[in-house]
Amino acid sequence: MVSCFLQDELTNENNGCPNLCRSLANVLCWIQKGWQVLTQFFFPLPCFQMKLDKDKFSVLLDVKHFSPEEIHVKVVGDYIEVHAKHEERPDEHGYISREFHRRYTIPKGVDPAAITSALSPEGVLSITAPTKTPALERSIPITRQEKPAVTGK
Repeated sequence: MVSCFLQDELTNENNGCPNLCRSLANVLCWIQKGWQVLTQFFFPLPCFQMKLDKDKFSVLLDVKHFSPEEIHVKVVGDYIEVHAKHEERPDEHGYISREFHRRYTIPKGVDPAAITSALSPEGVLSITAPTKTPALERSIPITRQEKPAVTGK
């Protein structure tokens, strides 16, 4: 369910006009939800999306026109390379062949050996890798020794 900030704000008990504001908030939320549904219908997924956050690096690619055998993902140096190609085949407008190459720089802090890829049933290729966690700060306790560290000659 979509949360609606306006509905929460306008129906707040402290605003002094709960009935009018509640009606207005309901209309605005209905418009907001309708717009989100329309946006998802007409623009279901961007051609690609790349994201780097503190936990992982990810790339999403729409490859619905290719079979798994026609898609190749590999790491070459500091790059992830994606290549997909299919030969000419019929579609609703006649015949089409497709091919694309994409290359992404592997961000600092991402281990190239940890990169994986997966293909969803709807044709979205996910390329992911965890980011390396930086060394955590820790205190080192000081212990007392009985023997002196420096002995005389």
